[in-house]
Amino acid sequence: MTRFKRCLLFAFLLTGWSLHAQQNRQPFLYKVSGKGLKEASYLFGTYHLLGNSYLDAFPSVMRAFKESKGVIIEVRLSQADPYKLAPLMLMHDNSLSAMLDTAVYEALSNDLHRFYGIRLQELDQMKPAMVSTMLMAAYAREWDSTVNQFKGKEIDAWFELMADSLKKPVTALESVDDQLKLLFLDTEESKQAQDLIMLSRNINRYGDNFRKMIHAYYVADLDSLWAGVQDEVRDSMPMDAARIMLDDRNNAWMLQLPALMRGSSQFVAVGAAHLAGPSGLVAALRRQGYAVEPMRGQDAQLQK
Repeated sequence: MTRFKRCLLFAFLLTGWSLHAQQNRQPFLYKVSGKGLKEASYLFGTYHLLGNSYLDAFPSVMRAFKESKGVIIEVRLSQADPYKLAPLMLMHDNSLSAMLDTAVYEALSNDLHRFYGIRLQELDQMKPAMVSTMLMAAYAREWDSTVNQFKGKEIDAWFELMADSLKKPVTALESVDDQLKLLFLDTEESKQAQDLIMLSRNINRYGDNFRKMIHAYYVADLDSLWAGVQDEVRDSMPMDAARIMLDDRNNAWMLQLPALMRGSSQFVAVGAAHLAGPSGLVAALRRQGYAVEPMRGQDAQLQK
């Protein structure tokens, strides 16, 4: 699986918007009950680039968030130490100019200048995975320009901030170190460079599936979302990348979630791709005997 696609699955950076999606938007929200739970908990699939004003259309999400006694997120972003992050993103014995041919280097440099006002020469010691991540976020906003209409903090960070302000206990399923290792340390720099080259040469093709997946997100279509994820995986090898990015992490989270939900009602906010598929949290909780019900069609009534 290419580094770019791994980042897509990791962050669930989905783009594209259609009139149909705008008219039929539904929250990616599920209610979890049964199996001896004293109170219901909730699963909410996030799209990491959306500002929190996106939630204004979904009072059902905010009601579930406020009713829950605790909040569970992927990682405590507020605890990230920039002094610790910086060295992990840099190469010490290589450079992008040495790893990339001139045509690719210039194409990437032009895009970085277009999006961020900087040239690749200024990031020459940056690991290729970091450049891919920067470009991924920028391409996402270009493919779906309307994502920029949603203001405020990115949804995941906003849930963390709001939980702290309301003095709700916050549980992180992973540490900052876990995610840094996943993004920047688990793949050799030479392979990261190959993936960055593929990103540069195939960006339009990636955009097509992006748009299909974002449509599935906006209408809360779990099956179509999973089909889009499978398309990404099917086009890529090795398969262990998808296992690491999704399956292994979902399985690790399922070792934590049941006990947390038994203790008190929880609002679980993670990337929507983690809800989908056979190893996704929705299917995994159902296999353990919980009732997991999509919460759709409630917001029009709540807004009255």
